[in-house]
Amino acid sequence: MMFIYKHTIATVILLASVAAGLQAQQDDKVYRVGDPGVVAPRLKQSVQPHYTDEAQAQAIMGTVIIAFEIDKDGKTRNAKVVQGLDASLDKNALAALTTWLFEPATLDGKPVACTAKTEIRFALQ
Repeated sequence: MMFIYKHTIATVILLASVAAGLQAQQDDKVYRVGDPGVVAPRLKQSVQPHYTDEAQAQAIMGTVIIAFEIDKDGKTRNAKVVQGLDASLDKNALAALTTWLFEPATLDGKPVACTAKTEIRFALQ
């Protein structure tokens, strides 16, 4: 009887660990807007990137496209330039994006991570 009891406790602990692992996998999943039940994130706060003096002097204008993720806390992560414009402007666009805050995407009313893409336009006035 004692052996069965220990085995049962070990099984319960193992099952609890597996369940926790599955929950962690679900929590770590990154959704896409358009996935069933996913409500899109909303931008709460953004900062415009710095237009470098060199880029202004060279009259470089255009758009930097950045793909990134928004985590469950509404913070950006894993940002990368998909379409660059100028190395210094790309760098400044990425730096600005890392400060942006969002209302995170939700699934069944719970915050989830999701993918996103944005265009940051640089234009001389």
